[in-house]
Amino acid sequence: MGKSNTPSYVLELELDVNKKDVVILEKKMRIAKNIYNSCLRYALKRLAELRSDKEYRELVKDKKAKARTKRLKEIEQSHGYSEYQLHDFVKPIQAKYKKNIGSFEAQKLASRAFNAVEKLKFRQAQHVHFKRPEDDMSVENKSNGTGLRFDGEFLLWGEQTRVSKKNPVSQPTKGALKLRGFVKPNDLYAQESLSDRTKYCRVIMREIRGTKRFFVQLVQEGFPPVKRDKDTGLKKHPVDKSDKRVGIDIGPSTIATVG
Repeated sequence: MGKSNTPSYVLELELDVNKKDVVILEKKMRIAKNIYNSCLRYALKRLAELRSDKEYRELVKDKKAKARTKRLKEIEQSHGYSEYQLHDFVKPIQAKYKKNIGSFEAQKLASRAFNAVEKLKFRQAQHVHFKRPEDDMSVENKSNGTGLRFDGEFLLWGEQTRVSKKNPVSQPTKGALKLRGFVKPNDLYAQESLSDRTKYCRVIMREIRGTKRFFVQLVQEGFPPVKRDKDTGLKKHPVDKSDKRVGIDIGPSTIATVG
C-alpha cells in the first residue's frame, strides 16, 4: 500500500465507553501486546543471527565495498531480517485472533517492532522494551476502509452487520465495537476537523489516575483548522484577507518578510 504524500494532522477524541466496551478493549489491547512482543522477540532473534554472519560483519566495516548496500540487504533477507518477512511471521499469529485484531493492524504492530529493533541495529538505542501488562498501548490501521476505522461519528473495530432492511444501521458482531468519539458541543476545532478525510485511525489506552481511558487519534488529510476561542467562537489568529502589501527580501540562506 503506497504511502500518502498529502499533508496530515492528528485529531484526538476520547471514546465514550461502558463497562462491556472496556472489557473488549482491554482484551484487544492485551492481544496486541502479545503480538507486538512476539514480533519483537522474533526480530531480535533474526538480528542476533544476522550479526553472527561473518560476511555481514565485514561488509558493515568496509564502507567502500562494491555493491555493498545491495549485498547487505541480500544477507539480511537470507536470515529472515526484513520488515516484510516479519509481516509473514505475524500472519499465522493474527489468524488466531482475527476477531479482535485485523491483518493490517497486526502488520502495523510488526512494523513497529521491526523499527524498534532497527534502532538497536544502527546503535540508536541500547535496548528495546517489551510491553508489560500495565503499559499503555496503541493499535492503528493502514487505511480507513476496513477493520479499525472511523465513519465520521463512530469508531468501528471488527465486523459490523445490519440488523434488518427496515433498520439499516450497522451493529457490532460479537467481539466487535462501535464507539462514539466524544466531541463537546462548543469544540468548534474538532467539529471543523471532522469535515476532512480520515486517512487512518489509532486507538490508545492510557491509565490516568488509576483509571483506564481510551482515545482515538484520527489522522486527517490536510492542514489543521485555526483554533477558536471557546467563549466567542472566533478564530484566535484570523487570516487578514484585506488588500495590503507584503515585502519579501530573499537572501542566500534566509527569506525575510514584512507586512
